[in-house]
Amino acid sequence: MDDYYAYTPLLRLERPLALVGAPGAAVERTARAVNLLSGLPLVAVDRRVEHLLGRSVELVQLESGSTPRTETEAGVLREAVAARTKPIVALTDVTYTDDALQALVETEMDVVLLHLDLADALERVAAEAVADRRKHYALTQAGRASPDEVRAALEVRLARYRHLARVVPVAGRAPLEVAQGLLADLGMVT
Repeated sequence: MDDYYAYTPLLRLERPLALVGAPGAAVERTARAVNLLSGLPLVAVDRRVEHLLGRSVELVQLESGSTPRTETEAGVLREAVAARTKPIVALTDVTYTDDALQALVETEMDVVLLHLDLADALERVAAEAVADRRKHYALTQAGRASPDEVRAALEVRLARYRHLARVVPVAGRAPLEVAQGLLADLGMVT
């Protein structure tokens, strides 16, 4: 996040706005829609980590475990917090599986949960994993996990979000519609 190319958007945030949600909640697509509607910079954490590490996050996880990914993700999040123009941050579903990353996000950013109930999350994960085997690679254990194992993993992730105060339901809504509602709720009319 080099400030050399920074600009001053019409809308400003006091702190980065972090979007998080269960796998299948379209967090990155919703963050991109918020970015397009507001002009605020976007940090898609998975894409930034992939760029910095030179390979997909799935491949990093497979080859090296979670440590390089977690350390790189922490650096990306610190950059977002330090940025002059506070960005929209699309968190990964992995962010909330690490206590230190979760603490960093919750102390330094305004967090919005894009809420998807368990049944909808399971349905979306299954459909997305069939369409692209790399999607939800860790959650589905490269397609080897049983539906019960995927359900259990999703329940654990959803439980980590329960304490978040700002919740936006996403079931049955397109990312653009969710983004418009989120901006209206924040008082940022597009």
